[in-house]
Amino acid sequence: MNKKVIIIGTIVTSILIGIVFVYLVFRDKPTTPIGGNVPSTTSDQQPYPSRTLSGEPPIYIPTITLAPKDGKVVLYDVELDDFTPLITKTPDSKIGTIKESFAYKLEYREDTGYFYINFSDVPSENEINQAESDLLQTLGIDQEDACNQSIEVLIPNKNNPSVKDPYSLSFCFFEGDGR
Repeated sequence: MNKKVIIIGTIVTSILIGIVFVYLVFRDKPTTPIGGNVPSTTSDQQPYPSRTLSGEPPIYIPTITLAPKDGKVVLYDVELDDFTPLITKTPDSKIGTIKESFAYKLEYREDTGYFYINFSDVPSENEINQAESDLLQTLGIDQEDACNQSIEVLIPNKNNPSVKDPYSLSFCFFEGDGR
């Protein structure tokens, strides 16, 4: 009789585990991510990969439109000083230089709306801070607004200087950032 009870208990437990598994797999998925609401989106919005000061990435943003007005442009819902007259680029390039120093270039990629701080050599902490400050001053934004832009700091790889490793700004926190 003990064997029958064990077998029946095993069968009942297996069935219950199967029911729970099926429920978890086929139930409706929540549309709101853990930690916040997803803003309503329209067809003119796209995923946004940047970071915030708290480390939470924004979910969606409007597509890129730069229409200078009164010395300002709006990019990703943030008002910036109009940097577009500063851009120099070759006709075939999508990336233009906004500003250049001996250690780095401040660059903008028009088709993605990305900004780059592109270092020519492995920078010191002071050079990184100076470049970040220079970009914020050029764009007329604070650190929080900068974290809501798509900005990559490109630093030559120590083992292979011809390869540049991308990092976020030093004051923006993003899980998995290698710096």
